[in-house]
Amino acid sequence: EFELDAILTGTAVADVMPFCLDVPNGRLILLEVDSLAKVHAAPFEDRAVPLHATGRVFALPFAEAARRASAVTPPRAVFVWSVGRCGSTCLHRLLCAAGVGCVSEPCWFDDLCRMRMSGNPPSKELVRALHLIHWASARRLFPKATAFAMKPKSYGHQLLVTVAAAFPAASHLFVYRDARQVVGSFGRH
Repeated sequence: EFELDAILTGTAVADVMPFCLDVPNGRLILLEVDSLAKVHAAPFEDRAVPLHATGRVFALPFAEAARRASAVTPPRAVFVWSVGRCGSTCLHRLLCAAGVGCVSEPCWFDDLCRMRMSGNPPSKELVRALHLIHWASARRLFPKATAFAMKPKSYGHQLLVTVAAAFPAASHLFVYRDARQVVGSFGRH
């Protein structure tokens, strides 16, 4: 077991962070990583977490996650929505350099989008709880940050309405690029 309160208050000793959802069993899966700093330095968190996982895994039922996160005061939230291949990762890095605690493409957000796309949309309470738990984990890296940003993948817009309901005071940035340049950028990769 691990002490969720220590993560939520930023006093945890272990580097534990949310990773993915076990939707059939209604649980958030958290992983211990060898370095939060290395995970957050990577451009895409969903790819970095498995590379730094220690092997310790924790499961937190959705209802318990929502209950525990309800006591957390939300930070000023910024959401970076994009069409992909448009410079959103560069914007993520600029936000981090400016002192904003920015999270880029976490796996659990992808899982929430898949829930929505499969016709089983997550509640705004679950969306809020997962964001708050992740931001509490990231706060250890950005202790002076006055805002936290989330940059989902390009299909993250599937949750735009739910996220807006969960965080009504949040700021939203929309990043796009001329479609011809997007197509051209795929040819280079």
